[in-house]
Amino acid sequence: RARGGRVKGGIMQARSSVLLAAVGAAAVTLAASGDDWPSRLGPTFDGRSGATGVFTGRPKIVLKKAWSQRFEGGRAGVAIANGRVVTLVGQAEHDLAVAWDAATGRELWRVDLGVTHPDQYGGPAGTPALDGTRAYVLASSCQLRALDAATGRGLWTVDLKTRFESTPRQGCFTSPVVHDGRLIVQTAAVAAEQPRVVALDPATGQASWQTKFTERAPYTSPLTGTLAGVTQVLVHHVVVGPPAVGGLTALDPKTGTVLWSQTPAASKAASY
Repeated sequence: RARGGRVKGGIMQARSSVLLAAVGAAAVTLAASGDDWPSRLGPTFDGRSGATGVFTGRPKIVLKKAWSQRFEGGRAGVAIANGRVVTLVGQAEHDLAVAWDAATGRELWRVDLGVTHPDQYGGPAGTPALDGTRAYVLASSCQLRALDAATGRGLWTVDLKTRFESTPRQGCFTSPVVHDGRLIVQTAAVAAEQPRVVALDPATGQASWQTKFTERAPYTSPLTGTLAGVTQVLVHHVVVGPPAVGGLTALDPKTGTVLWSQTPAASKAASY
């Protein structure tokens, strides 16, 4: 959550240059190592970098600011691939997708994604996903877009509100992921008859599979991982209370079939 900002029109307006300064240094390190960070939590979806030898032979590590960028708000993480840093920011109560050169901080492109959802405090929060040629961004208004990663040109748009009746109270801020040629995103749909998670064709935005289950999953993001030798899409779900409790649903990444679902009795959920 953004700190040290001011509230304007119901949206936290944060001065975020310190964040992007640190990101710039991280981007240079990753670019130098050849290890991209293409989505939320990195290439293996667990916050780990595969870079090696970064600190070898250095008795003292001193971090220096490589570059910084200022913007009013935004809680999204950054995605890094092919020398580009891409994120979502809030500016003048609009969501923007912005790309910078990872080495210099020079702005490469920016795309206006529309008015920020009135209840999305702090600005847009969904971390983009990159797959080499495209950037996938989800605005707080629930517009999912594919952009040309090099230029920012729009390729296709899916309105989650229209397609899946997505009407979360705080707007959309899930982070899409790319796995095995599929773009996987939680729809934030509230109605039980609507899909909770979908896989889209990255080139067209057409659905490959759609999965319905009773539990809601509006404010979390999917991850992929291997458990007991089985690759799975993991979704943090919420069972509506009172009290609301959270659990985990696992899906087959190829078909969307529910593999298992668990909701520990002692768990808690902040919102649904």
